[in-house]
Amino acid sequence: MRANRLALAALAALIPAQAMAGFVDNYAKWKEMPQQSQLVYLAGAVDTLLQIAIEGEPKDDTARREGILTCFDRQAFDAERALELVNNHYKEFPVDGQYGPSPVLFYGIIQMCLPQINEERAKLGLPAAKRLPRQLSRDTP
Repeated sequence: MRANRLALAALAALIPAQAMAGFVDNYAKWKEMPQQSQLVYLAGAVDTLLQIAIEGEPKDDTARREGILTCFDRQAFDAERALELVNNHYKEFPVDGQYGPSPVLFYGIIQMCLPQINEERAKLGLPAAKRLPRQLSRDTP
């Protein structure tokens, strides 16, 4: 897993400057990107989500990160799975096309990993987090 993260971090350096600058802010721009660029973009988004622990960080952050790491290990999560999560979400909820792939991915990972996140929350004496609605937007399709 650590080797995969290092490889993904190295690939993140290859991502187009446009994506790094946050200009991939909706589904239309996402679809314009070549698949390889999408994979690298998502690898960077996952890396951002799993930032290194900071001494004194809020317990919520620790529980979320540790739960996601456990979930990823159990599910052999990789960039292709991230791509699948994002693309499936856009297909199932077209109204969420107004959002960029990073929040869509974050939302999907939280949904997928909620059981492990809640395990970590319990270890830290935190109440269980509730499942979020599947659609990001409050707009109706």
